[in-house]
Amino acid sequence: MKIYLKILGHLFFSEGKVWRNLRTKLLPAFTNGKMKMMFPGILEVGNELTKVLNKCAKNEESDMKDILIRYTTDVISSIGFGIDTKSLSNPDGSEFLKMARRLDEPTNWESISENVTFACPKLGKFLKVLSMKFHLKPPGAFLLARVCQKLPL
Repeated sequence: MKIYLKILGHLFFSEGKVWRNLRTKLLPAFTNGKMKMMFPGILEVGNELTKVLNKCAKNEESDMKDILIRYTTDVISSIGFGIDTKSLSNPDGSEFLKMARRLDEPTNWESISENVTFACPKLGKFLKVLSMKFHLKPPGAFLLARVCQKLPL
């Protein structure tokens, strides 16, 4: 559980000294050299996207939002975590993608937290922190577990 809380305390939810420390730790991952190393993986997923778009060109209608979500999922999972999800070529069979999509479905806790945030921002911020630390949805737990399997601990 400790590793989950470390991952959840990410750059977007941090402020001040914690934000600066996280930014300092993450910055080396995006140097010119590291970006050049990522390029072949992005190109590979881009080639898969080209194949999918060529198939879609034969149809009259295609859901571009869905295709781009699958592309983004493949790029992030393969480059960031070393997990080959194959969601572009197999959209219905990718368990990783199914769980990622469920993250967009708000829980009752999140709905309450959003309403409280609108009425009282400081209390809402506290509720969001609690939500991130203690009310992790099953898809979030699944995704974190898959990522943690790939992390060298």
